[in-house]
Amino acid sequence: MPNFVARNFTRPKSMRCDGTAVCITDVADITSAVAANETVQYMLPAGLELHRLWIHPTDMDSGSGLAGSIGYAANPQFGVANPTFFRAAGALGQAAGPVDISLPAPIKLEFDLIVTVTWSVAAATFVPGTLTLVALGNAVGPA
Repeated sequence: MPNFVARNFTRPKSMRCDGTAVCITDVADITSAVAANETVQYMLPAGLELHRLWIHPTDMDSGSGLAGSIGYAANPQFGVANPTFFRAAGALGQAAGPVDISLPAPIKLEFDLIVTVTWSVAAATFVPGTLTLVALGNAVGPA
C-alpha cells in the first residue's frame, strides 16, 4: 500500500494511437515526514512509448539525509516490482534538485505502469513539499 499517491493517479489518461508526442505531468503532495520503504506512486497509461522521466522534488529536508530510488510496481508486462529500475537510491527531495532519467531505448507500455519513488533514508528535518513527475514519450496505443 503506497503512503502517497499522485493527485491524478486514479483519473483516466487517454492514449491516442497516432504517434503524437505526449507529456504526462503529475504531482504528489508529501505532507508528512517519510520513512524508509515508504512509497509515492504515479500512473503511466498503457500505449505510451516512454522515452524520458523527470522527478522534480521541492526541498523537503533542511538537512542532507533524504534519499530514494525510482522504479515500478509489479505489473503484467514486467512481472515483479523493481524499485530501482529507473534510478538506484540517491539524494532526492533536498537541494540536490531534479532527477533526469534518459532511457537508453524507449519502453512501450503494454499495461498501465505504476512508477514508484521508494524512500531509502528519512529526512533529517522534514519540510512538507511536492514531488512532480514528468514523463515524455509517444502515444502509440496499447497492443
